[in-house]
Amino acid sequence: MENIKTDMEDLSISTELPRDGLDSHLTAEKALDSHPTAENNYNDDDMKFLVVIPAKDEEITIGSLVALARRQGYDVLVIDDGSVDRTSEIARVAGAKVIKNNHNKGKASAVKKGFKYAVEKDYDAVVFIDGDGQHNPEEIPIVLNPIVEGKADVSLGFRFGNNTEMPMWRRIGKRILDYLTGIAGAEVTDSQCGFRAFNKKAIKAMAGELKGEGFSVESEELILMKKANLGFAEVPITCRYNGLAKTSTKNPVSHAAGIINTLILVIGERHPLLFLGLTGLLMFILGLGIGLWTIWRYYAGHYFSFLYAGVASMLVVVGSITTVMGVVLNVIPKIIKRELE
Repeated sequence: MENIKTDMEDLSISTELPRDGLDSHLTAEKALDSHPTAENNYNDDDMKFLVVIPAKDEEITIGSLVALARRQGYDVLVIDDGSVDRTSEIARVAGAKVIKNNHNKGKASAVKKGFKYAVEKDYDAVVFIDGDGQHNPEEIPIVLNPIVEGKADVSLGFRFGNNTEMPMWRRIGKRILDYLTGIAGAEVTDSQCGFRAFNKKAIKAMAGELKGEGFSVESEELILMKKANLGFAEVPITCRYNGLAKTSTKNPVSHAAGIINTLILVIGERHPLLFLGLTGLLMFILGLGIGLWTIWRYYAGHYFSFLYAGVASMLVVVGSITTVMGVVLNVIPKIIKRELE
């Protein structure tokens, strides 16, 4: 263990990647021996790499993550998103450059700052990993490989099979979000994994276009990737959940709700006929059905329900308007595009 004294207090940087409440800690030395780093088949001197770690209150894990990345020769940037613990101090002692937000602004803000920093410092590639310890820094070269070999602009890690400790409820939620992201225009194996690498072309595209907030940034990156016609590769990675103090600073329900809300807005913007047209058609059919049933009840039992009649009328009117809006919003952009060409 290396002890470095600062003017604030003694900070200890351990080569262990701690597990809260567990006696069997994973040390950096053991990790490098038991999980060999992928062999670099490129010249490191020709490219500048940056590892970005968004973090909030991650003093338990941040030191080891930074140390493992630095040990492989990568520059490390930690975006401290308003931590109230020693995350920033420990990251600095471990060798990272730190940018700290005065208050919590969400993961998207941290990711955008990472891209902006990479552009300003002219890095050839940037890798993002989470700060809670679920990602293995020794796999950075594996995720980077498609970038340095020129096979992709974006390299996406995906959690799969026995390589992940993901709880069942997370697997189900991931499937749903993967499906919605696919509808939004970016079909990939794991839409929510934060372990990703971007080349210079992709970095510039992301830095100028990312607008999302909170934890919806992963889905937005994929949508922008498709929009910018960036090539991508998918790389299997390991992922830990068991034994970690926490794997998200946000409630899972609100996390998923925020992502779904963003995806719905994107789907509505990019696929108005699907989102508005189909929704409006379903409302129209439902209203028509209720209306016919109300009329049948009147003729069969001489009883007329003004409530059901009102609901039916509202659904038919709103459904018709929504369907027309979907058709119009789907056609207008195509007409404008044709005129510009």
